[in-house]
Amino acid sequence: MKTFIPAGPVPDIRDVLRVTLGRPAVHHAWADTDTAFYKSGRLALREGIKKALSEKGGGNTVWLPDYFCDDAVAPLRREKVNIVFYPIGKDLCPDWDRLGQLAGRNRPDVLVLVHYFGFPSTLDEAKRFSAACGASIIEDAAHVLTPAAGIGEGNITIYSPRKLLPIPGGGVLASPGRAMESGTAKRSPAFLTWAAKNIIKTVMFRMGIGWKGAAPYDRPNGCEWEKDSASGEYERAVRAMSVNLESIMERRRANFEHLFSELRESGEESIPFRNLNKDICPYAFPIFVRDRERTLVRLYASGIPARSWSDLPEEVLGNKSVHNGAHWLKGRLVLLPVHQSLNAGHMEYIAKSFKKALRGGGRR
Repeated sequence: MKTFIPAGPVPDIRDVLRVTLGRPAVHHAWADTDTAFYKSGRLALREGIKKALSEKGGGNTVWLPDYFCDDAVAPLRREKVNIVFYPIGKDLCPDWDRLGQLAGRNRPDVLVLVHYFGFPSTLDEAKRFSAACGASIIEDAAHVLTPAAGIGEGNITIYSPRKLLPIPGGGVLASPGRAMESGTAKRSPAFLTWAAKNIIKTVMFRMGIGWKGAAPYDRPNGCEWEKDSASGEYERAVRAMSVNLESIMERRRANFEHLFSELRESGEESIPFRNLNKDICPYAFPIFVRDRERTLVRLYASGIPARSWSDLPEEVLGNKSVHNGAHWLKGRLVLLPVHQSLNAGHMEYIAKSFKKALRGGGRR
C-alpha cells in the first residue's frame, strides 16, 4: 500500500478550532515591527513596494529577481511601476557583477531580495549595492517562518505564513518601526468552510487515507483582486497559529536533516543549502536533478508531492540568454516536502522514492 503524503501541512482539530473559534495569541512572531496582514504574501509584496516608493518620494523602477513566480508579479503589474528582472545565479543568489552592469543602464529605486526556501540570501551585499544605487531594499521572505539572522534586519520584509502553516490564508508586511496597537482580530464566516474541510482531512490523514486535490503545487486559486486591503481576518489566522511556531520549526528542521543524511551522497553541488543554522526553518528540501520532468513524474507515481518552481515571468522566459540562471534553476530544481505533518517514517519513504526515481536518470 502506497504511503500517503499530503502536499502541505494538515491542521489537527485543535488548530482548526484555534483559527476559527479560539482567542488568537496576544503576541506573534512579528510583534516588534509595524505589521499589516493580507490574504497572501504577493499582496503584501505589492503594498510593501508601494510603501517603499512613496517613502522615497520619487522613482518607479522596481528590480525583481528573474527566478520569481509569475503569479507573484500579477498584483504589481496593475501598478504604474517599471519592473526589471535581474539575474540570479545557480547558487540562488543575485549575480552581483551583472547587477552592477545593469545598474549602469537602469538604476533601481527598489530592490527585492528573495530568501529562497527559508534560507538567508546575501543581505550584506544587497545593502552595499543598494546604498551605492540609492535604492530601498525589500526582503521577500515568503518561504521564511519567522525573522532570523540575515532575514528581516531593518528593512521592509514580506512573509507568507500560509505557505508554512495550516491556515486559510495570510501574508505579512513587516516594516521597521514600533509595533502599532492591533484592533480585535475578526472571525470570518468563510473560515467555517475551510474548517469543515480540514477536519475531514485531519481524520482521513490519521487513518492513512489520501484525498483528491493533494496537488504538488503551492499556488493560490486565481488572482486575489477582491481582497486587496489589509485584513483582520487573516491577522486572526496567523496570530492563532503563533503558539505552535517553535514545535513547527523543530519538526521541519528534523525532516530536512533526515533527508540530508539520506541524500547527501548526491554530491556537493546537488544540494544548494547544506548548513541548517539554528534559527532556520526550511520551507522545503531543494535538490538539483538532471531531468526534472522525469524525476517529478516518477515521484508523483510513488505518491510524493514534490514540487518545481511555478512559471517564470514572460520577460524571463522570452530571453534565455540574459536569464540563463533562472532557466537552469527551473529546469533542474526539485523541492521535496518537509512540512510539520510528516515524520521520520515519511522522510524515509521520500528518500527511498527519490533514489528510486533517479535510477537510470542520474543526478545533476
